[in-house]
Amino acid sequence: MPRTLKTIQEGCQIAARDSNLTLISGDGLIVSNRLYRWLCLMFPWGELRRQDTSLSTTAGTEAYTWPSSPVFLDIKSIEIQDQDKENEYRLVYPCTNEWIWNESSRKSRQSIPDHYLRISTSDTVNQIAFRPLPKYTSATIRITGIIEPTLWNSNNASVQKSIFLNEIVDDALEYLIASEWIVRDGDTSGYGQFLLDKALRILTEVFGKEQVPVELFRPASAPISNP
Repeated sequence: MPRTLKTIQEGCQIAARDSNLTLISGDGLIVSNRLYRWLCLMFPWGELRRQDTSLSTTAGTEAYTWPSSPVFLDIKSIEIQDQDKENEYRLVYPCTNEWIWNESSRKSRQSIPDHYLRISTSDTVNQIAFRPLPKYTSATIRITGIIEPTLWNSNNASVQKSIFLNEIVDDALEYLIASEWIVRDGDTSGYGQFLLDKALRILTEVFGKEQVPVELFRPASAPISNP
């Protein structure tokens, strides 16, 4: 079961051998959230794989407002219902260069556009665009991806939880945070590296060595996070 922020803080204090370590305010909250978000991005957590079907096509319309929630860290696929084939979902592929995007605009409307592109019209308006233009109205657009976890805040530390279903992953998170705390405090004893290695052993067991990023195996001579 996912651990609460309060329980994770207690685990970090034990691992770091420092009862003053705090995750619920100040730099401790900032650093722990960065490490939490980073860990969520680095691996294919099923707990964070999400689909959004809030958008649908309008015939002849290229761009649509990107959903504000959930916040996707990594897009795995974009699909649209094919009204020429009994509304089966079919993939739309990301556009790889401007020449292809430009040429796609010259094609006739299609039930399933060839390509999509993420764009923005201002600092606050984000969109997804399709070319050639959609042929039909009301075809559902399905976005599949890894979402950003809800980050911790300074309230209700006994209620807020991590997203990880396996408690051993919370163990790894505690070791990562404790290692960061120790290294930021100027550790020269190697204990920070010891904790980092423990976290890596857990992640390797969970995902296999081929899934653990190579950069994680560097010595813990500097913090992973730099607020």
